[in-house]
Amino acid sequence: MAREGFIPDRAGVQQLLNSSMVQSGTVRAAQSIERTARAIAPRDTGEYAGSFRSRPVTVPTLTGRGGKELRAGAAVENSAPHAAVVEARSQVLARASRGVRT
Repeated sequence: MAREGFIPDRAGVQQLLNSSMVQSGTVRAAQSIERTARAIAPRDTGEYAGSFRSRPVTVPTLTGRGGKELRAGAAVENSAPHAAVVEARSQVLARASRGVRT
């Protein structure tokens, strides 16, 4: 829904969504999730809590026009061998992404 007199520049919007400014914002958000996940992670050995990492990624995204575009993003992952089991039981990353600290 464009406003009267406003025509979005699709190439400009695409450039913005791939910019270092957007990338750094998504990385900061991922780092916040990472900190929360570390804080609420179970600590039987500490391996799981110490294995969180956030990193910049490029994300293929569906557009409103039905196409795909690559956009700047970030990911939080856990490299512990038992991460999938811990996540299934305690949903640490799911809770951390919602900002739940308990």
